[in-house]
Amino acid sequence: MTCVWDGLIKGLVNSGRIRAGSYCPRTLATYMRTRDPRVLTLCAKSVTVNGSPLTCQQLDEMCEAVREIDPARVSEGYMCSTFDPLLIAVCGWFRVSIAHLFLQTYPILYRYTGALCGGERRAQLNCVSTSSHFALQSVTVNPRNSECPNKSAAGR
Repeated sequence: MTCVWDGLIKGLVNSGRIRAGSYCPRTLATYMRTRDPRVLTLCAKSVTVNGSPLTCQQLDEMCEAVREIDPARVSEGYMCSTFDPLLIAVCGWFRVSIAHLFLQTYPILYRYTGALCGGERRAQLNCVSTSSHFALQSVTVNPRNSECPNKSAAGR
């Protein structure tokens, strides 16, 4: 039941943001949970959700939700939502965008709009979820127009 964590790790590896084998679901959860909330908030300020910047309240709620992730319970699953604090935090911290086709129907684009480090290229993790599963479909490096995977691709 670690499909969200596994999908994010695979996407971060494929985008070049982390090295293969450097994280498992539990270590990624621990890593995200222990980030300084002030730094995590600064990173997340560079994220928009469907084109809208995050409010101060949304940033505070994101930090609180990430701090409440229990690494010991990662194997019990993670239920993504339409305005997901973990996806926002991953976007900001790892400098990637995430296109999430929620319930194979509702496109949500978490776009990282901030600066990149060194030779990094823009990257977008294209994900799809159902009521019981989350999967990485692909990673787009240097996406021209960030958009969510289309519905026909979600059925594959």
